[in-house]
Amino acid sequence: MANVLNASPLVLDGSSLGTVIIPYQLKILHVEFTNYTGTTAATLQLADRFGHVFCNMTGTSDGQEVRTAKVGWTHGIQEITHTSGVALVYFE
Repeated sequence: MANVLNASPLVLDGSSLGTVIIPYQLKILHVEFTNYTGTTAATLQLADRFGHVFCNMTGTSDGQEVRTAKVGWTHGIQEITHTSGVALVYFE
C-alpha cells in the first residue's frame, strides 16, 4: 500500500520513514492509529519537517484504534517510527 496524500485524512502506511511527506504547514485536527499488528509492540511517531515530534502512539493490548487529541498547526509531516498498521491524519 502507498501513502494517500490528496485528501483528508492522509493515509500513512510507514513506506516513507524519515522522508518529509508534506513540506508545508497544515492544521492537523487529530491522528488515528489503526489496523496495526503486534498490539503493544506497534508504534507510531510523527514529526514536523524539522524533526519536532507531535505524535507518539503505541498500540493497545486489545488492538483498538488509538487517537490523539487536537494537534493544531505543524510545519509539515514525516514518519519517524511506524511499525505496522495505518495512520490517518485528519486536517483542515
